[in-house]
Amino acid sequence: MSREGVKPSARSPEFKSYFEAIVRSSRGLHEAKERLGYVSPTTVLHHMKRFGIESPDGWRPSANSPEFKVYFEGVVNTSQSMTEAVERLGYTRPQSVRYNLKRFGIKIPDRWYSQRDLRRFAGDSGFREHFEAMVNSSANITDAMEKMGYTGPTSVWYHMKKLGIRTPDRWHGHPPATSHEFEAYFENVVKTSKTVGEAVQRLGYANPSVVRHHLKRLGLETPPQWGLKPGVSKQRRALVPEVIIETERERVQVATLHQGEGCL
Repeated sequence: MSREGVKPSARSPEFKSYFEAIVRSSRGLHEAKERLGYVSPTTVLHHMKRFGIESPDGWRPSANSPEFKVYFEGVVNTSQSMTEAVERLGYTRPQSVRYNLKRFGIKIPDRWYSQRDLRRFAGDSGFREHFEAMVNSSANITDAMEKMGYTGPTSVWYHMKKLGIRTPDRWHGHPPATSHEFEAYFENVVKTSKTVGEAVQRLGYANPSVVRHHLKRLGLETPPQWGLKPGVSKQRRALVPEVIIETERERVQVATLHQGEGCL
């Protein structure tokens, strides 16, 4: 059932005239899709191509026609977001819009980047300026990740390293490494951390090599507790059973060996 009543089967002789009447009386591809009861506009385009029906005046021109570039640019300039442009152009995914933007050399409107349905790609013009502004205006790595639409902080670190963008000092929550206050702060964190991993986490660094670099630079010794490896010790203790000598007879034999100075 559709809004027009009973829809003939696509294989029946009556379908072509029914379909063409719906297409001619619709204001656009999406309206025709709704009236025909289809899930995707691709089905409408399929039947239009099968029956040799051209797009009515006012519909989106063919992507290969000379009028398409003007039509496409007009939709882009009057849409508030990528999602709106996708819907108005009758596409099913944003990649189709990106393809035509690149094909015609049209810049993505800046207002689109303020919407959650779009984030800048590394190849987009103005990516560095946008990325650096997001980093400098974020309170921490998680804040930057969420503002730029990434799923993990690794993507932010990757682009910061690739673009040579320095980590803001407020992200670490400690004084800058070049300041006079840093040495005392760093030494206190090192001495009160049980492991190098704990120090890395408290200092907000990406790996232990940064901690070791500052230890060498400031002439500080590595704390002895960092070499104890409590995790390895704990694993070894787990292999030792709670009851080592289970039977009474075995305990007597061990006691005899000890009193005999370890020999029979």
